[in-house]
Parts: sequence; structure tokens; C-alpha cells
Amino acid sequence: METQARHLHVEIGMGRGAFLAEFAKAHPKDLCIGIERASAWFKYAQEHIVALGLSNVELLNIPAEDFLTQQTTKPCVSNYFVLFPDPWPKKDQRRRRVLCPRNIKRFWHTLLPHGQVTFATDHLDYFKAIEKLMATEFPLSFTREQLSALPFKTHYQQKYERQGRPLYFVRWTKTAFPPGLIRSNPIDLAFAKSISAH
Repeated sequence: METQARHLHVEIGMGRGAFLAEFAKAHPKDLCIGIERASAWFKYAQEHIVALGLSNVELLNIPAEDFLTQQTTKPCVSNYFVLFPDPWPKKDQRRRRVLCPRNIKRFWHTLLPHGQVTFATDHLDYFKAIEKLMATEFPLSFTREQLSALPFKTHYQQKYERQGRPLYFVRWTKTAFPPGLIRSNPIDLAFAKSISAH
């Protein structure tokens, strides 16, 4: 994907587009892409973006995996936002989660150096599961930052705040170490140190 914009930001599962619209208004020189596979939500977001007259927004009515595998062929993304996705809490549903090992690897490979993935949820078990996944399978590929809030809110965040639900936010920043390096493996650690020395 080629763009003349200064930065490329991607929200996966944009819903009604509330967060994406506010983010795009605050970053007029950047390209902001919203991905939503549900046609009803996509149409709502599309009408919202058009009404605001935002020219730096592109909306895609496709599964996230299609974007990650077909439209990003090299590191070009500054930020991925995965905000209040369906937690798919049942065991037989978890394979449908956006934040799975396969997609996290794709995030790393399509992010620019120091690019970031921001995740938010109201589902504590989901939050803990993703935190564990990142710590055990991607310990060297991302650094972690706990967040207390985001500068703009999704429709679901506004709804959950009105209901008084606790919310959980975290941001991971890409490092130079590709997925597959495990902190406990001395060979991996030696490789990581050799990379950081250059």
C-alpha cells in the first residue's frame, strides 16, 4: 500500500467510526483507515465520515485478515487500534479473536519501526488472556505500556462508561526483534543482543 500521507493509522473493527473520525480530525495530514466487516456498522460509519467531510479517511468493508495479508506488503503502518472488539469469551469462539498469534505477527511485520498496537476492552478475562499471550509468545517483539485512557472514545467506550464498567487499555510498541524470539532461550537472547549492538 502506497500513500503520500505522513503516517498511516488503522482501526480494526471501527464500528460506528466515532474514534476514527475524531482521530482523523486531529491528524489531518495522516491517512486513517477504518476496517469493519459488519455491513450495517460500515454503512453507518461511512455516512458519518462523509457528513464530516473528512478527506483523509478510507473505509474498508472487509475482514481484518484480508487487509493484513493482501493490502500491506511491507512495513507502512504507524498505529493499529483494536478498540473494544468482540471478546468471543467461549472456548470454541476464541479462534475468532482479532488479537491472535497469527495476526499479532502480521502486526509486527506491517508496522514501521516503533509502530504501535493499542488495545482496549471492558472484558477483564479477555484483557488478561491477551496480556498473557503477548508476554509469553512475543516477549521481545513489543514493549508494553499501560494506559489509563485514550484521547478519543468509541461508541462502545461511551456506552460502557455510562454503565459504570471498568475499562482496560494497553499499548504495545514494536521493537527490532522479530516474533519467535523467546526471552528464556539463551540463543535468542544472544541474537537479540547482537541486533541491538548494530
